[in-house]
Amino acid sequence: MLLMAVAEPLLDLRAQSDKSERRFRILYSGIYAAILAVAVLAVDGAPDGSAASQLSIPVKVVCAIAAVFGYGLALGHRKRHPLVDPKARASRKPVASDPRLEAQLITLMRENSLYAEADLRVADLARLTGEPEYKVTQCITGALGYPNFNQMVNGYRIEEAKRRLVDPALAHLPILTIALDCGFGSIGPFNRAFKADTGMTPQEFRRQSR
Repeated sequence: MLLMAVAEPLLDLRAQSDKSERRFRILYSGIYAAILAVAVLAVDGAPDGSAASQLSIPVKVVCAIAAVFGYGLALGHRKRHPLVDPKARASRKPVASDPRLEAQLITLMRENSLYAEADLRVADLARLTGEPEYKVTQCITGALGYPNFNQMVNGYRIEEAKRRLVDPALAHLPILTIALDCGFGSIGPFNRAFKADTGMTPQEFRRQSR
């Protein structure tokens, strides 16, 4: 039973086209196997009276806690990255494009700088375009090619932040001010989104541009 918990995530590993999903499964199985090896092989296999056998119960407790903690992390990862059946993905019908809605969204984001509103929601775009929320979302993830609404908004915010960070006239502005002016609610999400997009922190990006 315990060995199945290690092997099961690897059974259809080759069928997974997503590299991050494969890495997640390998990492999960590797960590679980290491915990299992310590708890069962190293401790239970130790000679009677040895230091390892005397620490058997504390080690098993620590391993159990580590296993539960690891399971919690894995569960959180799965909630954030739900597994999609490849057959179901292939069976999805493409959504018909709406050039008018596409143009509206681009205008609102690029020319009207709607991304600078920290609490911007899909409902706001739906209200401004006069279209239902589901149609706005379909346009964002379909015709415009973004993974989701947040990725689109953050993309515009990061582009504006990069423009400001390289502007000599704005060199006196703190990075936090730039983050807030571009629509981020705090410095943490801004730093994470910026590094995910550019591979460097805002400070490094500004320093490199000088």
